[in-house]
Amino acid sequence: MSKSHKLTSKEKFIKWRNYQSSQESVFLAIINQYCDITIHKPVKKALVTLQFVQIDELSFSPTDTINFSKLVQNLVKQRLEYEVSIGVLPKTAMRRSENYRFTITLNLLVDLLSEFRYVLNTKPPVSKKAKEAVRNEKDTIGETIHSIAKDGIILFGKQAIERTGRLISCYLNSIEYGGLMVTTIYKNDKNLAKLLTC
Repeated sequence: MSKSHKLTSKEKFIKWRNYQSSQESVFLAIINQYCDITIHKPVKKALVTLQFVQIDELSFSPTDTINFSKLVQNLVKQRLEYEVSIGVLPKTAMRRSENYRFTITLNLLVDLLSEFRYVLNTKPPVSKKAKEAVRNEKDTIGETIHSIAKDGIILFGKQAIERTGRLISCYLNSIEYGGLMVTTIYKNDKNLAKLLTC
């Protein structure tokens, strides 16, 4: 009988990053029911993990838009300035900026979904020590969403987020940009709606 495989640090990181990308993809597909989403062509293609989508803008109407990339950029900058102010070396803070970008993006999407009455549940840590670690690290590593519900009905559990998110991520990253740096996924995109029900 073989022992169960213990994940290496690299494997844990890949699994965690893939789940972040899956969460983002599901969040975007849900949000697309309410707005157009303009995404930015990736600067570099992810080879080991799922591609994290760079959101440029969310447009709910011609007069109601969120310059998402600028908002994330400003929040990452604030975070880096805070890190340096408490003694973190600028080089170290800059190295962390990509993780901050992912975490801030997810947190903003969670906030937006909450505005539309979605309830996103995180799994509470078991031990007191784990709870304290989560409280201290929440801003840095973000939270893992374990279910998405609306009106008391669970729409996605963790496995569904992972499975559906992977499919949506593949779709989002197969979109052609036609030589441009950005492309818009219009409200109620049929492909996203279909993938949400897989």
